[in-house]
Amino acid sequence: MPKLLLKEYTTVASDGYCGAIKTTGSKSQVRLGDAELSKQIRQALQQVLAPELSKSDVRVRKESYSMGRSIHITLRLDKNKYAPTRDEYKQAIVDNVKRRKYTWIRTADGKDIFHEAYDKMTEDEQRKVEQATAEQYAVWNYDRDTTDINHYHIDKEEMLTEDGKEIVRVATRVIRAFNYDDSNAMVDYFDTNFYYNLKVEWK
Repeated sequence: MPKLLLKEYTTVASDGYCGAIKTTGSKSQVRLGDAELSKQIRQALQQVLAPELSKSDVRVRKESYSMGRSIHITLRLDKNKYAPTRDEYKQAIVDNVKRRKYTWIRTADGKDIFHEAYDKMTEDEQRKVEQATAEQYAVWNYDRDTTDINHYHIDKEEMLTEDGKEIVRVATRVIRAFNYDDSNAMVDYFDTNFYYNLKVEWK
């Protein structure tokens, strides 16, 4: 990905409304209509993410409503290149179970239990629970055609390799450059250019 192009897409933080932190993107000064905004975001993503992604691999859709607007971004990624193997994904889930990351886990006979019960099991019983939980998560997540990305926690996304995470980081940087946010939820005040979500569609 061209690093020189990325220099155009920055976000700075400053003092915001009633003590909150305001973020302002380098491309957010010009207030664009819904159609033009989504078009410019799509074109910027296509330019910056080339040649890793083709133009057809980047889709941007807008949604307007009475209190604002949302931008929905879909990146089409090669699963063989940007996702771990199914076994690697399941191992990551097993590691999460061992780290007590999940509130509940699944037994071999399909029952959901809390970690307190897991802690009282023998090592053999724990291994069976780890594998059962990993298989269930693989069915729910790995075997799907799409993955919803939490762009606040990209580094923790088990469905992406490091190369995949880097693509999503770059995409997020570009998207945020078109946004500003001077909201303060503590005082129920919301002032942002748009809300957005990011999804990967596997091919």
